[in-house]
Amino acid sequence: SNYNTTNSIEIALNATDLLSPISYVYSNITFSNSSSQVLILSTAGGDKYNASFSVPNLLGRYNITFFVNDSAGNINESEATYFNVYDNIYPTAQFISPTPLNGSLQAINTTRINISITDNIATGDCILEFDGINVTMTKIGSGTNTLCNYTKTQISVGWHNFTVYFNDSSGNTNRTETRTYQIDVSIPFVEFVFPTETSGTYLTRSNILINATASAEVSI
Repeated sequence: SNYNTTNSIEIALNATDLLSPISYVYSNITFSNSSSQVLILSTAGGDKYNASFSVPNLLGRYNITFFVNDSAGNINESEATYFNVYDNIYPTAQFISPTPLNGSLQAINTTRINISITDNIATGDCILEFDGINVTMTKIGSGTNTLCNYTKTQISVGWHNFTVYFNDSSGNTNRTETRTYQIDVSIPFVEFVFPTETSGTYLTRSNILINATASAEVSI
């Protein structure tokens, strides 16, 4: 049988003894890393004995041997059986500062994109798609919680978008939401125009007229 990590599964056996009542039944579960766990089985009615087993975050083959002891002290064991544990849980991620917020405006043409990734087994690699071009991000750390970052430089003025694709050690892949933001490093041009008062003019009224035009490479 095949199971996923974190599953709760039933370990069960049918056991009978023609001469003496059965005292107890247990199983020895050997993990894929050669460690083991003894699991006591309880009667489930009739000849059935069972127990619940929570599959840990450890992939591979698990071997099971059952042992039955009767009231006369006789012990017997089953032949070994096994099940396999796989990982189909997707990693998750979230953007962290100073990653630009969606719809934001930046006044510099350098952008740093950071994400924090979490997985039940181990995180994998991160790929940044920036304006349709893929680059490999720098991974920091190892294990179930890691960071990935990338600094994009010399970005042109205007709107840009980015998405991060990432995976785990089992090959499960996921992606972040796509964020769009604007770069504007230009200095807006402002000019007084008619009928703005001439500089240095002496006025005998209590109000003044000011009119100006402004322009920039992006919308003001």
